[in-house]
Amino acid sequence: MINKFKPHMVGPNATYQCSTTHNFEFTSKTSSSSSSKSKSTDLVRERTGAAGLGALDDHCFHKAHGWVPEDYNITHNVGRGGLFLEFRNFAMHNMGIYQEHHQQQQQQQHLRNNQKNISSRLFVFSVNSSDIPSRVEDFHVQMELVRQYVPQAKVESYASKDFSLVEQMRIVSETAIFITVCGGGAVTAVFLPEGATVILYYHERGGVRGGRHGNEATQTPAMLNWDLFNSITHLRVHWLPKLRMNEELSSDQMAFVSLIRYELKLFEMGVFQNNDSSNNN
Repeated sequence: MINKFKPHMVGPNATYQCSTTHNFEFTSKTSSSSSSKSKSTDLVRERTGAAGLGALDDHCFHKAHGWVPEDYNITHNVGRGGLFLEFRNFAMHNMGIYQEHHQQQQQQQHLRNNQKNISSRLFVFSVNSSDIPSRVEDFHVQMELVRQYVPQAKVESYASKDFSLVEQMRIVSETAIFITVCGGGAVTAVFLPEGATVILYYHERGGVRGGRHGNEATQTPAMLNWDLFNSITHLRVHWLPKLRMNEELSSDQMAFVSLIRYELKLFEMGVFQNNDSSNNN
C-alpha cells in the first residue's frame, strides 16, 4: 500500500522519508499513446490522501489485542507516545470539544492549578463496557471504596455504549482518574487530559486463542490493548487483576485504595498539573 500511494500523497520530490521495512522505488511509465510521449502512471490520483498502517493500535502484524501469550512477544508502539498526544489534541479540536468548553475551563483554571483541592478531582468509572461476561463490571464496590477513603472526591459512572463518541470525549476531558476494564470500551481513555490516571482491570486467566470468539482457554492474563496503553506517555497507566477485586477487604481492594491515594498524593504535590494541553495546539 505504501509503495502504491506514497508518490501521490507526498509527491515524487518530497524530502520526507516514510518509515517502512520495504525499500521504496517509484518508476514512471511512458505513455503508449502515439500522440504523447509524456510520463504517466496507471495508479489512482487524488488531490489528498490518507494511509492507515496500524501504527496507532496494538495489532501490528498478527497480534490479537493480548488474548494469547504470543501477543506479548513484540511491541511496536514504543516511542510513539507523542503521536498519541497529538492525535488526542487534534481530535479534541477537530470535534469542537475544546472550543465548547474553553470559557468553562478558564473559569475553573484556579481549581486546576490548586493541586491540594482534591474535591476538584473527578473519578469516572466506565461500567459494563463489554458484552463479554468475564469483562462486565459495575464497579459498585470500587466506587464505595473511593467514597469511603476519599470522601471529598467527585465520583461518577457511565456506560459508554449509552453515549456518542463526542459525549464520551467530553466526559473524559474533565476526568482526573479513569477506571475501567481493559478492552475496546477502555479506548475512550485516550482522550483523557495530559497527566490523568488510567486504572485498567484485566482478567488474570482470561486468555483465549481466537480472541473473543475463540474457544480454547489459555488460563493466561488477558491485558487487552497493552501495547497501546503501555506506550501512552501523557497518562499514568496502571493494571490491576480483577478476579478478587470484589472480595471484601482483600489485598486486591487494599491495593486499589493505596493506588488512588498515591495518585491523589501526586496531584497534591503538583507533580502533574492535569491541564488540557489541547489548548496549545
